[in-house]
Amino acid sequence: MFLQIDLHEDDRFFQSILWRESVNDPLLVYLLNTVTFGLAPSPFLAIRTLRKHAQDHGEKYPEAAKILLNSTFVDDILGGAETEEDAREIILALIALLALGDFHPRKWTSSHPSILEGFHASELEIPCLDDPNNPRFSILGMLWLAVKDAFTFNTEFSAPAKTKRGILSAIATLFDPLGLIAPVVLKCKAFMQELWRSHYDWDETLPSEIVEKWSRFQRSMPALKELIIPRLLHRKGSSHFQIHGFCDSSEIGYSAALYLRSALENETAHVSIIIAKTRVAPLKKVKLPRLELCAATLLAELLNAYLPQLETYYKIEKVFCWSDSTTVLSWIRLPTYRLQTFVANRVTIIQSLRSDVVWRHVRSEDNCADPASRGLTPDELLN
Repeated sequence: MFLQIDLHEDDRFFQSILWRESVNDPLLVYLLNTVTFGLAPSPFLAIRTLRKHAQDHGEKYPEAAKILLNSTFVDDILGGAETEEDAREIILALIALLALGDFHPRKWTSSHPSILEGFHASELEIPCLDDPNNPRFSILGMLWLAVKDAFTFNTEFSAPAKTKRGILSAIATLFDPLGLIAPVVLKCKAFMQELWRSHYDWDETLPSEIVEKWSRFQRSMPALKELIIPRLLHRKGSSHFQIHGFCDSSEIGYSAALYLRSALENETAHVSIIIAKTRVAPLKKVKLPRLELCAATLLAELLNAYLPQLETYYKIEKVFCWSDSTTVLSWIRLPTYRLQTFVANRVTIIQSLRSDVVWRHVRSEDNCADPASRGLTPDELLN
């Protein structure tokens, strides 16, 4: 992607290379003429060029331009359609639009292999061979089961860690951008926090009971392979959409999660998780009502970030936020000048949400965010 973009001649001297074969040769100056790997501005230059290209030529291919502008992450393009015929048209439009800038998309894959008929093998993504009947493709660090059109995880830690550095290194390999395994991630964060509280050095061999506890958790990680999460959020043909957000906290941490509720007239609704976030509780002791307020603030931040994006695809009729803390719900309804600074600052963020967002009470046993605020092992998450 980078190498398809030329730099203006006036800017090429910023990418100069001094070179000589030996100390006896004169210095030669080379200029790199294209966007170059390893430089801080290169990703921005590439993405900005792609967006400018879509804006300049989008009138000819509006659907393809919309995908380039809204569904592209660096050099990954994610798109879809309701029918196979529409999908083929979008693919051809993307190819034609990108060709105007001398970009050539490759590594195509689809949940319907028939859509990709006619492509040369070199233009297709290579599937992993762990399951030939249902190949897994890496999309932004997640695994996509193309045939099932679902997400899964294949996270296995390497050799058992026996130091704080080793455990942190293992936890860092967990990549979960949507929070689909948020309860497991919080469990890891809480374990790491306990090591901090105990003041172990980075490379100090940990006590045998801690190593064994971590090893048991590590051995349970392959269970995540059995976790299958449908990619499609809505029920096909749905005409009514709602967003439901849940927040909760415990002494371990706090969490927030967004769900999409889609339904047809007079039929059972379909509910899908959109995204979830977790935070461990601070090392300094914080009262539970304040942690509940932090969870509500996290939910408000999720809505501010993702509600505008969701409304580009769905006509959202109602937005509900649910908390099992009556204290938090009473704080939200008060003017901020009557509250202490810690509470007032967070209530201000919550009250800045749109006026049509409705806050309601939910029983603790019915709170969807509860597992993520307490943490679960992979085995427990499957249930």
